[in-house]
Amino acid sequence: MVFSRGSDAISAQHPEMVKSSTSNSNDNDDDFVNDYLLYLLRETYQRFSTNLYPKLNKQCNVTPEEWRILARMVNASSIKISELTNMVMQPELNLRETANRMVTKGLIEYQNTNTLKVTEKGQTIAKEMK
Repeated sequence: MVFSRGSDAISAQHPEMVKSSTSNSNDNDDDFVNDYLLYLLRETYQRFSTNLYPKLNKQCNVTPEEWRILARMVNASSIKISELTNMVMQPELNLRETANRMVTKGLIEYQNTNTLKVTEKGQTIAKEMK
């Protein structure tokens, strides 16, 4: 299995598919999830979201989707929606809905129909979230 995005790639096989030549017969086969990449990624995501997302909502009044957009946009003067769609892993229709909510909150603004820019308020909140 390969996870790829641009030049970044993570390659891993399911532990049951990998036969190690140094395998010890006393190894615990029931403990395969400790080395299973998809499980480890999900566990990391769960721990991260459990701590961060409530804090984002309470302290900054932003959703996880809004946070991902601000985090990607904060260092750019402007960004095209088509580029941002891949960066935040959100379909364009959903991204536009989220962007419209963010415009209403004063976090971002449209430069034109396909380009977004972070406002001063958005910059301030993005810095608070670091």
